[in-house]
Amino acid sequence: MAEQFFPIQTVDPQKIAQAAVPTAGQTTGQTSQGFNLPNLFMANTGALKGVLDTSQLQQLQNEATKRAGIMTGLGLLAMPKNRGYGSFLPYAAQSYLQFGVPTAQGVVQTAQQSFQTQLDLAKAIQEAQTKQYELVPSDYREYMLAVQDAERKGKPITDDFTEWTRKNKQAGAIRFNTEATYAGELAKTLVGEDVKLVQNAEQLPMNIEDNDRIINLIKEGNPMTGRLSQIENALAGVKIDFFNEKGDLKNDKTTTELLDAALGSQVFPLIGALGIGARGLDTPAEREFLQKVMTGDITLTDETLTKMAIMRNNKMGKAANKFNEKLARGDLKNYQSQRQIFPVNVREAYPINDIIDPDTNRVFSVMSDGTALFKDEKGNLTNEVNKEYNYLVDPIFP
Repeated sequence: MAEQFFPIQTVDPQKIAQAAVPTAGQTTGQTSQGFNLPNLFMANTGALKGVLDTSQLQQLQNEATKRAGIMTGLGLLAMPKNRGYGSFLPYAAQSYLQFGVPTAQGVVQTAQQSFQTQLDLAKAIQEAQTKQYELVPSDYREYMLAVQDAERKGKPITDDFTEWTRKNKQAGAIRFNTEATYAGELAKTLVGEDVKLVQNAEQLPMNIEDNDRIINLIKEGNPMTGRLSQIENALAGVKIDFFNEKGDLKNDKTTTELLDAALGSQVFPLIGALGIGARGLDTPAEREFLQKVMTGDITLTDETLTKMAIMRNNKMGKAANKFNEKLARGDLKNYQSQRQIFPVNVREAYPINDIIDPDTNRVFSVMSDGTALFKDEKGNLTNEVNKEYNYLVDPIFP
């Protein structure tokens, strides 16, 4: 009812997706009618199910297939035919995997990123508008709603706020004080922020431990990752179940499934920390999309998954430091008067992999926070940082 005074934008993921996700009709000017192309290049549109209808998903798949087909053809034409296969089929298969499949998935990922960006923007606007409205004193809100309701009924209120309050409130029942009301509303907001800050801080050590488990599964095990990981994992299951193959294959499959589960479990603390679940991003398809952009899945490489885990470790470490600083400054003294809280202790960085520096021929360790520390002649870690190494662009597992 208060939209006339304080417009609060509604967030409709389906409408946002329809505007943000390119389809064949939007990108080429064609209509959505026509032949539906088969998903020849394994474009995975699952993360957009629930926000796009079947027809729109098919259009997106058609666009991905069309562009991938063009790139496969161009790649095949440009590829040197000097390997002596005796047939064009191996070259076609190479072009399919090297150009076609990545192009198809790139179309879908671009659509997903566009949708997520516009969805985040809409939610940020909604949240800002809601907070602005909530900061308005409750008595004045009541007056505004009464004015709007009276105008809708054709009987406008001509009194100003003070006069309307005097007439409609019993004498002595209310003493309107702008400063007191504002302070009361602001206190509610600050209390909520403190409670959320403490709750998230208390979860940080466990979340970092879960994140380290992902790094160790990649480091110590041999999980099946990459674009064909799901196919490889399924084939491994067939070999184990029907051909009784055990040993390393069974261990690799187990590691892969544990990694997949660990990546999925990281989504739930993110939903709470980002405040997403309470605002609608809580369907399976939306959680799958959140996993792809925040934690990754087994279709990504070992390198990418490890680097994403390091980025999360750094963010959570900074959050722990920020909480400890606020606690030390006394910013949470009002909370502490009601409940005792303690600084957050997080695990120190540990080595992930050792690499030989090609310039100095010295060994350094890539740490779980992304830093690179040289080792001494005895193989012990030092505090000397390899400033030339950047984990985001340089390999962790060369």
